[in-house]
Formats: sequence, C-alpha cells, structure tokens
Amino acid sequence: SYIAGLNVRRIVAEPTAAILASGIDMAKGGKYMVADYGGSTLDFSIADISDGVVEILSSYGDVYCGGSDLTKLLCDDIVNSFKSDTGIDLSVDPMAMTRVVEAAQKAKMELSNSTTTDINIPYITAKDGVPQHLNISVTRAKFEKLISNEIKKVIGCGKTALSNSG
Repeated sequence: SYIAGLNVRRIVAEPTAAILASGIDMAKGGKYMVADYGGSTLDFSIADISDGVVEILSSYGDVYCGGSDLTKLLCDDIVNSFKSDTGIDLSVDPMAMTRVVEAAQKAKMELSNSTTTDINIPYITAKDGVPQHLNISVTRAKFEKLISNEIKKVIGCGKTALSNSG
C-alpha cells in the first residue's frame, strides 16, 4: 500500500526503531531495556537481539507519566509559593501561567546540571496597580522531593517491564 506516495515495505514499532537507531552492535546481540520518557508518556521495552534480529520481549508504560507532569508539579509549587508570599493566585491568570510554565521548564533543565536555579519573572502581575515580580530559588533536592512520586511510577513501570519479559 502507498502512504504519502511512499511504498511502505514494513512498519517498525517505536522501541525497535529506538534500538536500531541507538548504535547497538547488532552482531554482538544481548538483552536491552529501552526507556522512552516523553513529554506526556512513558514506555519501557525489553528487547533480545540475536543474529541481527530484534525481538521485543515485553513493553510496559504509563500514558499519564511524562515530563509535562514534572513541569506541572514545579509550576504548582511556584504558584503556591507566590500566593503564600503575596496573596495573589497566578493560576487564574492564563498569561502569567504561560510564563510560569516556560520558567519551570527552563528550571527543570537547569537542575539537571546544577544544584540550584533561580526563577525570576519580572512583571508577572500587578496588585493595586503595583507591578509584582516573581523571584524564587529552587534546589535540586526540593525538585526531587516534589517529583518523588512520579519517579516511583517510572521505576515501577521499568520493574514491571522486566518482570513481564521473564
């Protein structure tokens, strides 16, 4: 059959494609775990490579576990901290929340390489006509505590995929 003018010979599942693209020595073979932790989903696959053939032994994941969930947890903490400090609830202001999400995503990446990061959003809102600025410091330890339940989900999915593969 033809799709978009291409003659499709074979469709390869995403975990298999990831293994093929990873540079694994196909001649050497072995068993591998592939983790795909995306923006909104998590998938693990266990593969056995033998004689250049990839056999997927098991796949397991969570369609409600991904990087956006980690960002949301950090956003919630930022909003709660700002509300505690100023009495202003940013969650009701879509424009402010867009800026908070962008700052949280940036902070999340920065915390991969450093133990602390500062989130500074000037003019996030106004109170009685006075501009309000958001200035919060986040440590890696605090972030890890915020996301600990999500990390437990990731580990649990990996263990289930391993168990299912035998």
